[in-house]
Amino acid sequence: MTKSWIEQLNRLKTQLRAVNIQLSTEQIALLYQYLNLLVTWNERTNLVSKNDIPHLLERHILESFAVVTASDIPLHSIVMDLGSGAGFPGIPLKILRPDIEITLIDSKRMKYLFLKEVIRQLNLNRAEVFCTRVESLNLTFINHFDFIVCRAVATLSELWNWSAKYLKKNGKLLAMKGGELTIEFAKFHQNYPGNKLQVSKYPEMLELNELDRKLVQITNEFDVE
Repeated sequence: MTKSWIEQLNRLKTQLRAVNIQLSTEQIALLYQYLNLLVTWNERTNLVSKNDIPHLLERHILESFAVVTASDIPLHSIVMDLGSGAGFPGIPLKILRPDIEITLIDSKRMKYLFLKEVIRQLNLNRAEVFCTRVESLNLTFINHFDFIVCRAVATLSELWNWSAKYLKKNGKLLAMKGGELTIEFAKFHQNYPGNKLQVSKYPEMLELNELDRKLVQITNEFDVE
C-alpha cells in the first residue's frame, strides 16, 4: 500500500469511529488484501477507472461501509449486491458485517472471476457470486433477499423492475445514488404507485453528502405470486 492509502485508511478509521463503527485488526487485514487484489487485477482488466485507484478508500470503501449507517440491516440478513463490478458495496459490506449472507451478481465474466477469487482468498463464508444478468437469476431466489444493494447506474424504475421479485415482503432495495433525482422519483411513483421510497443522507462526518451521495431506499410492499 502507498503512504497515501495508509493515510486514507487512518482517516477512514477515524470517520467510522465517529459513527460507532470499529474496524478490527482482522477486518483491516481483509480490507488491505481486497484492495491489493483489486489493484493487481486492474492492471490487466478494467475493474475500476485508473483515476479511481488513489481514491478507493475515501470514496468507494467509505460509501460501501456507510450503507449500514443510513439503513438498519439486522443481523444475519440475506443480501444481494446487484451489478457488483469490482465488489462495491458487497465485498466491503461483507468485511464489515461478516454475519450477513451475500450474493454478488455481475454479468461480466472477468469481474465474476475477480469476485470469485476475492471470496476464495479472503475466505469469506456465506458469500457467493454468479455471472448472470439479474433478470436471468435462478427462480429459486424469488422472494429470497432481505436487501438488494447497488451502486445505481440505472434509473430507480429499471432497478426496481429487475430486482423487486427477488425481495421478501418488506425487503428493501438500497440504491446508492448521486445527482438530482426529482424527475427520477416522479417517474418511479408513476410506474410503481404504492411502493415506499425514502432518501437517507449519510452522517455528516462521513463527508459523502459533500460529494452529493445519498441512499435511496425502496420497500417491497407485495408478495410475488
